[in-house]
Amino acid sequence: MMVAATDHESKQTLEFDAALLAAAKRAMAKYPADARRILAGCGLVQADAVTDYTSLATGWYRVRSQTDPQTYDVTSGAETTCTCPDATYRQALCKHGYAVLLVRAARRERANPVTHLAYNLLTGEHGLCRTVSDGRLHFWPHGSSKRALVAKADLSIGPVMEPVA
Repeated sequence: MMVAATDHESKQTLEFDAALLAAAKRAMAKYPADARRILAGCGLVQADAVTDYTSLATGWYRVRSQTDPQTYDVTSGAETTCTCPDATYRQALCKHGYAVLLVRAARRERANPVTHLAYNLLTGEHGLCRTVSDGRLHFWPHGSSKRALVAKADLSIGPVMEPVA
Protein backbone atom coordinates (compact mmCIF):
# COMPACT_ATOMS: atom_id res chain seq x y z
CA MET A 1 0.00 0.00 0.00
CA MET A 2 1.39 3.40 -0.98
CA VAL A 3 1.18 6.29 1.46
CA ALA A 4 0.62 9.76 0.03
CA ALA A 5 3.03 12.50 1.05
CA THR A 6 1.62 15.09 3.39
CA ASP A 7 1.58 18.77 2.46
CA HIS A 8 4.40 19.30 4.99
CA GLU A 9 6.55 16.60 3.35
CA SER A 10 5.82 18.01 -0.10
CA LYS A 11 6.78 21.52 1.03
CA GLN A 12 10.02 20.20 2.55
CA THR A 13 10.83 18.33 -0.66
CA LEU A 14 10.23 21.45 -2.74
CA GLU A 15 12.41 23.52 -0.40
CA PHE A 16 15.19 20.91 -0.48
CA ASP A 17 15.02 20.65 -4.28
CA ALA A 18 15.23 24.44 -4.62
CA ALA A 19 18.22 24.54 -2.24
CA LEU A 20 19.84 21.63 -4.13
CA LEU A 21 19.50 23.33 -7.51
CA ALA A 22 20.80 26.62 -6.10
CA ALA A 23 23.82 24.79 -4.64
CA ALA A 24 24.48 23.05 -7.98
CA LYS A 25 24.27 26.38 -9.82
CA ARG A 26 26.76 27.98 -7.40
CA ALA A 27 29.11 24.99 -7.71
CA MET A 28 29.02 25.10 -11.53
CA ALA A 29 29.73 28.84 -11.48
CA LYS A 30 32.72 28.28 -9.20
CA TYR A 31 33.99 25.10 -10.91
CA PRO A 32 32.90 25.29 -14.58
CA ALA A 33 35.35 22.55 -15.62
CA ASP A 34 33.49 20.13 -13.32
CA ALA A 35 29.98 21.07 -14.51
CA ARG A 36 29.34 17.58 -15.93
CA ARG A 37 30.25 15.89 -12.62
CA ILE A 38 28.27 18.45 -10.62
CA LEU A 39 25.15 17.84 -12.75
CA ALA A 40 25.65 14.07 -12.43
CA GLY A 41 25.97 14.49 -8.65
CA CYS A 42 22.77 16.52 -8.60
CA GLY A 43 21.08 13.71 -10.54
CA LEU A 44 22.28 11.18 -7.96
CA VAL A 45 20.76 13.27 -5.15
CA GLN A 46 17.47 13.60 -7.03
CA ALA A 47 17.48 9.83 -7.63
CA ASP A 48 17.79 9.35 -3.85
CA ALA A 49 21.15 7.60 -4.31
CA VAL A 50 22.84 9.25 -1.29
CA THR A 51 22.58 7.62 2.13
CA ASP A 52 23.77 9.53 5.18
CA TYR A 53 25.68 7.40 7.70
CA THR A 54 27.10 10.33 9.67
CA SER A 55 25.31 9.10 12.80
CA LEU A 56 27.56 6.00 12.64
CA ALA A 57 30.83 7.64 11.58
CA THR A 58 31.77 11.27 11.14
CA GLY A 59 31.37 12.45 7.55
CA TRP A 60 30.42 9.01 6.13
CA TYR A 61 27.98 8.72 3.24
CA ARG A 62 27.28 5.92 0.80
CA VAL A 63 26.35 6.79 -2.80
CA ARG A 64 24.78 4.34 -5.24
CA SER A 65 26.27 4.08 -8.73
CA GLN A 66 24.25 5.47 -11.64
CA THR A 67 24.86 2.41 -13.78
CA ASP A 68 24.86 -0.66 -11.51
CA PRO A 69 23.98 -1.74 -7.96
CA GLN A 70 27.51 -0.86 -6.75
CA THR A 71 27.82 1.69 -3.93
CA TYR A 72 30.77 3.88 -3.03
CA ASP A 73 31.83 5.25 0.33
CA VAL A 74 32.29 9.00 0.47
CA THR A 75 33.78 10.80 3.46
CA SER A 76 33.21 14.50 3.62
CA GLY A 77 34.60 16.89 6.18
CA ALA A 78 37.55 19.19 5.66
CA GLU A 79 38.21 17.12 2.53
CA THR A 80 35.86 14.95 0.44
CA THR A 81 37.02 11.56 -0.83
CA CYS A 82 35.31 8.70 -2.64
CA THR A 83 36.17 5.04 -3.21
CA CYS A 84 34.98 5.00 -6.85
CA PRO A 85 37.44 4.27 -9.69
CA ASP A 86 37.07 7.79 -11.16
CA ALA A 87 38.09 9.52 -7.91
CA THR A 88 40.84 7.00 -7.26
CA TYR A 89 42.30 7.30 -10.77
CA ARG A 90 41.99 11.08 -11.15
CA GLN A 91 42.70 11.95 -7.51
CA ALA A 92 39.96 14.57 -7.83
CA LEU A 93 36.34 15.08 -6.87
CA CYS A 94 33.91 12.75 -8.66
CA LYS A 95 30.13 12.89 -9.15
CA HIS A 96 29.60 10.91 -5.90
CA GLY A 97 31.65 13.44 -3.95
CA TYR A 98 29.75 16.30 -5.55
CA ALA A 99 26.47 14.56 -4.67
CA VAL A 100 27.44 14.53 -1.00
CA LEU A 101 28.66 18.14 -1.09
CA LEU A 102 25.38 19.20 -2.74
CA VAL A 103 23.35 17.38 -0.06
CA ARG A 104 25.36 19.11 2.66
CA ALA A 105 24.99 22.52 0.99
CA ALA A 106 21.22 22.08 0.50
CA ARG A 107 20.80 21.08 4.14
CA ARG A 108 22.80 24.12 5.30
CA GLU A 109 20.72 26.41 3.08
CA ARG A 110 17.48 24.99 4.48
CA ALA A 111 18.72 25.30 8.05
CA ASN A 112 20.04 28.85 7.54
CA PRO A 113 18.52 30.39 4.43
CA VAL A 114 20.69 32.97 2.73
CA THR A 115 19.52 36.55 3.17
CA HIS A 116 20.37 39.10 0.49
CA LEU A 117 20.36 42.88 0.32
CA ALA A 118 17.48 44.05 -1.85
CA TYR A 119 15.75 47.12 -3.22
CA ASN A 120 11.98 47.06 -3.68
CA LEU A 121 11.34 48.51 -7.13
CA LEU A 122 7.69 49.26 -6.31
CA THR A 123 8.11 51.04 -2.98
CA GLY A 124 11.70 52.32 -3.25
CA GLU A 125 12.62 50.72 0.07
CA HIS A 126 15.95 49.05 0.82
CA GLY A 127 15.96 45.92 2.93
CA LEU A 128 16.69 42.22 3.11
CA CYS A 129 15.09 39.36 1.23
CA ARG A 130 15.03 35.58 1.39
CA THR A 131 13.61 33.12 -1.15
CA VAL A 132 10.66 30.98 -0.08
CA SER A 133 9.62 27.68 -1.66
CA ASP A 134 7.20 28.96 -4.29
CA GLY A 135 9.80 31.25 -5.88
CA ARG A 136 8.52 34.41 -4.22
CA LEU A 137 10.57 36.32 -1.68
CA HIS A 138 10.14 37.52 1.85
CA PHE A 139 11.20 41.17 1.99
CA TRP A 140 12.04 43.05 5.20
CA PRO A 141 12.40 46.82 4.72
CA HIS A 142 15.27 48.24 6.81
CA GLY A 143 14.08 49.31 10.23
CA SER A 144 10.99 47.07 10.11
CA SER A 145 10.36 43.74 11.77
CA LYS A 146 7.44 43.07 9.41
CA ARG A 147 8.01 41.20 6.20
CA ALA A 148 6.10 41.20 2.93
CA LEU A 149 5.76 38.39 0.40
CA VAL A 150 6.78 39.82 -2.99
CA ALA A 151 7.40 38.61 -6.53
CA LYS A 152 11.05 38.25 -7.52
CA ALA A 153 10.50 40.73 -10.38
CA ASP A 154 9.61 43.42 -7.83
CA LEU A 155 13.06 43.34 -6.21
CA SER A 156 16.55 44.22 -7.30
CA ILE A 157 18.75 41.81 -5.36
CA GLY A 158 22.27 42.72 -4.37
CA PRO A 159 24.06 45.77 -3.03
CA VAL A 160 22.90 49.17 -4.19
CA MET A 161 25.25 50.46 -6.88
CA GLU A 162 25.99 54.12 -7.35
CA PRO A 163 25.56 55.37 -10.95
CA VAL A 164 28.77 55.72 -12.90
CA ALA A 165 29.50 59.37 -13.78
